[in-house]
Amino acid sequence: RLTNNNLAGVTINKNIVVNDTLSQIGNVLNLNGNNIELKGVYENTNSYFEGDAASDFIISADADNGNIDSIYFKNDTTLNNFSIDRTGKSTVFMTGLDIQNNLTITAGNVTLTAGHNYDVDGTLTNTPNTAAALILKSDASGTASLIQQTGAVSATVERYLSGDNWHYIFAPLTSIDTAIFTVAPWGDINPNVYFYNETVADFWQGLTVYNPTGWTGVNSDYLQTDRGYINYFIADKVYTQTGGNLTDADKSFTLSYTDNGPGNEPNTGTAWSHFDGWNLFGNPYVSAVDWDNAGLNKDSIENFIYYYDDTQDKYLCYGGNPPWDNNGVSINGGTQYIPAGQAFMIKSSSTANGNPFIIPKTARVHNSYSFYKKSSEFQNLIRLQIKKDNYTDETIIRTLPAETNVTDEHDANYDAYKMFVWNSENPQLYSHTPENDEFFAVNSIPEIASSEVVPLGLYIGAAGEYSVEMTENTFGNMHMWLEDRTENVNTNLLNNSIYTFNQSAETNDNRFYLHFGENTKPKLNAEIPDQEINVNDIYDYVIQPGLFTDTDFEDVLTYTATLENGDVLPDWLSFIPETQSFYGTPAETQILSIKVTATDIFGASVSDVYILTVKSSSSVNDYTEGTIQIFPNPAKDKLNIVVSDFKGNGEISIFDITGKKVLSKEVV
Repeated sequence: RLTNNNLAGVTINKNIVVNDTLSQIGNVLNLNGNNIELKGVYENTNSYFEGDAASDFIISADADNGNIDSIYFKNDTTLNNFSIDRTGKSTVFMTGLDIQNNLTITAGNVTLTAGHNYDVDGTLTNTPNTAAALILKSDASGTASLIQQTGAVSATVERYLSGDNWHYIFAPLTSIDTAIFTVAPWGDINPNVYFYNETVADFWQGLTVYNPTGWTGVNSDYLQTDRGYINYFIADKVYTQTGGNLTDADKSFTLSYTDNGPGNEPNTGTAWSHFDGWNLFGNPYVSAVDWDNAGLNKDSIENFIYYYDDTQDKYLCYGGNPPWDNNGVSINGGTQYIPAGQAFMIKSSSTANGNPFIIPKTARVHNSYSFYKKSSEFQNLIRLQIKKDNYTDETIIRTLPAETNVTDEHDANYDAYKMFVWNSENPQLYSHTPENDEFFAVNSIPEIASSEVVPLGLYIGAAGEYSVEMTENTFGNMHMWLEDRTENVNTNLLNNSIYTFNQSAETNDNRFYLHFGENTKPKLNAEIPDQEINVNDIYDYVIQPGLFTDTDFEDVLTYTATLENGDVLPDWLSFIPETQSFYGTPAETQILSIKVTATDIFGASVSDVYILTVKSSSSVNDYTEGTIQIFPNPAKDKLNIVVSDFKGNGEISIFDITGKKVLSKEVV
């Protein structure tokens, strides 16, 4: 018996075999590149192993069939091999694990804990060949994620679904046991399980599963592995999926595109082509899939994936990254990572009926997202959000470079359709074409030469107060304002990002326009006149109104004043930008070249320079004959006055700045 209660931990320097009992109490046992074999009982009390890429971890058979507690590693760790041969006993990995070589289950079972990542780079062997021998757990914290290089491995895969919500689901096994949706209170098949039949001409926008629609109830008690499903259940539930094997092969789906002919849907005027070609597929693996993986060929489909998240009651979508966009773009928190067991909608191209759509095994990744989440770093993008109480929905308008050949109409690679939520009381925001025949969640348009107007649509399910907010803006040198055509109000979104309004319950495709205007340089309408003042006089000057102007909508100019060469103004002279005024009292003569600059919010500016001359405060009054010299000028404690060619009698008087006579002298 080996009892390890050394709180500082133990590092082994040789391979060890424990024939009786290994009891760990509150410590770490570091394998340090060596092997450990447990032949007897393993007891664990708040303890961990620390793995190593050179270490084998072996649980072998014993005559007494000793008990094995859950195995914890200090952190997500690495092993060379792991094997268990213990009939009727379970090994539960409570932390993530990267097995560089083989995971071998000869007898007993291995459980992978929810919310952790597991890799088997060599061979995964399930000798009992039963689903119970390898279990991937799922709960509210997440799902166990496994990337293995061996196919045809029997396993049990759990999928946790929160109650009272619709979920997009996909079966990650090669087949599914018939009893998975046999649930109370119906006692038979859960009636709220649907697949999507693309061939139905249903002008589907995801509004509901109850109206005439391509959503088709499952009339058998099993899930097919070539399509996704949606499911509703009243309470939180863990679906235990058995009956098939894990796969490490590429997964091929068959695309469907049914052309329902020309024309528009009668209620909204949306073109029929908007509703054709929708396929509900899913992630076939027990790890996440990267939608931006280089091996995932999207030639036969449009670029965006769509997923309904009923916990938020909104559609999430994500468009991958062509060469000009390294980040992709998302709506309502979409991301490139598709969780394990997640179904999603894609739209087939019109010529792709019957074509394969393949998700390669190279696209597998570990990712902890329970739902799609992604923020954009795309340039020239504005994100608008409509809000009421705690509910939000968003739309994006962006411009793309000329080499993309993007248009103002729907572009398969660049635009995302607007999918309306199933709860009709929640507000929806979207943009649309001027003809109002295409609705966009993501609207990509050509680069703006000078100005552009994009109409915005609203769906308001309940009358009340709403707000539209600009939550993201990566445009440079572009003015944006929201025009409320009902209230005849224009709101500069750069100065005030939130606009609040009241709206009755209706669809309104004409209330709002989003205006774009390229920035123009401020204008100088006249020159500032040159000016003169005397030493010790107060200089108080205000730039005349309208001297600087800006024609951009509600652009704001800021003002600065310096010397012409960029140096700061002298200490005696102050400039007040808010009032565009100068103030100060000079103490000596000087000539200043002053530059006044008006700058707009994007940094474009215009300047003007004027001359301010400060003259001597000494003066000669009423002297018309002869000459007079006064020096030095200005004077401090001595003043020389020389009068020549003077005829007659006179008086010289000197006054200080207050007007008091300080000296008087007769001149003969």
